[in-house]
Amino acid sequence: TLLFGTAYSQYPATGNKQRLGWQTTGDGLVYRGAIADTATINPGGLNNAWMLLDTVNGNLYAYREHWWQLVSGGGGGITMPLDSVAFDTSYVSGFPTGTMAYDADNETVSVGIDGGVIYQLGQELFYPVVVNKSDSLIKNGQLVMVDTATLIEGDRVRVIQARNGANYPSNYIMGVATTDIPDDSTGLVTFFGYVREVKHADIAQSGDTLIPGNILYPSPTQPGRYTNVPPSTPAHKSTIALVVRKPNPNNMTLLVRPWLAPKLEDASDVDTAGIGQNSVLRYDTASGYWKASATAGIVGSGINNYLPKFTGASSIGNSLFFDNGTQTMIGGTTPAYNLSRFSIYYNPVTTGPPILVDTRAYNSAILPGGSWNVGGQYDSLGTYASFAAFAGKKENSNNLDTKGEAQIFVNNGGD
Repeated sequence: TLLFGTAYSQYPATGNKQRLGWQTTGDGLVYRGAIADTATINPGGLNNAWMLLDTVNGNLYAYREHWWQLVSGGGGGITMPLDSVAFDTSYVSGFPTGTMAYDADNETVSVGIDGGVIYQLGQELFYPVVVNKSDSLIKNGQLVMVDTATLIEGDRVRVIQARNGANYPSNYIMGVATTDIPDDSTGLVTFFGYVREVKHADIAQSGDTLIPGNILYPSPTQPGRYTNVPPSTPAHKSTIALVVRKPNPNNMTLLVRPWLAPKLEDASDVDTAGIGQNSVLRYDTASGYWKASATAGIVGSGINNYLPKFTGASSIGNSLFFDNGTQTMIGGTTPAYNLSRFSIYYNPVTTGPPILVDTRAYNSAILPGGSWNVGGQYDSLGTYASFAAFAGKKENSNNLDTKGEAQIFVNNGGD
């Protein structure tokens, strides 16, 4: 029995389609066929569908927010597999949670996720969801590290604001909070990519002004914050992020890419077993790596131009030997004459002036006018304090002509 005004047809499952409302001036009401055959026909003008009925799989779809969404039927979603998915590149309606669309500003497909975070596919890396156990709010853009007291809670990594010092090595650092994470709540941490809408007051170490182009280091004084000056030892000098944009102090953009500076003991070719105070590293060619000495190396300090000497089993200090690069002296720092090359100062007589032994570059001794003390007697020849004196002819110039022989004289006074 046929009802008046009703038409029945049989449609083969071969991809053939029929449109209801074809003769109307509006868009078609129902598009009949397989979704794989028809999903590319979007309602943009006359004869395009707002509703799609997949008679092959028994699903009904509606065109909402620029893509087909399942209204009723089995499975949920478009029949798979698909050879491709085409996104509307003019989409500008934002990214609420659960929305995937083309992001023209970042030239990629983006996904809206919890907390107002927008994930740019292929341009960002997040850790799995973490839980804040810092007893305070972790603010968007702050640096976080694992909670060293307790690493895990359930299947979540516990995080706190990052510290930087001798007791906090760089490998505890995770990355940068992608949004505010209230205490005892979960959130996301960026290891690579942009973190946007960061407030300068939330991330800058006190007294620092962060500007575009600054490389950011973990603050050694304020957890979770940054400085643009490399920290001093023992704080590590890890580089965390680059300031990319700062149109105003409440809207900074950071490009996150941590490089975690290791400690010496973390290097694969260094063995620090047995290291102690004043240990030194020595390369072991047989083993192929550096080893720390179990005993202390030689340490000490001195004064410029003095030759060092051992003052203990593993320490050095000044000797009596002075060398300024032109003249050499033992026991003093002032040569007998400007042309003197070698001078020795010695004072065996505690009540008298120092004895001077002085030679010039032409191998003759210099004796300023004065007396000679030899064995406690005054004479021009002799020995005293183990120094030999060779006589020559004394000139008016106070030089001694030795006819080429080396001369050493001891002066116990005089000019």
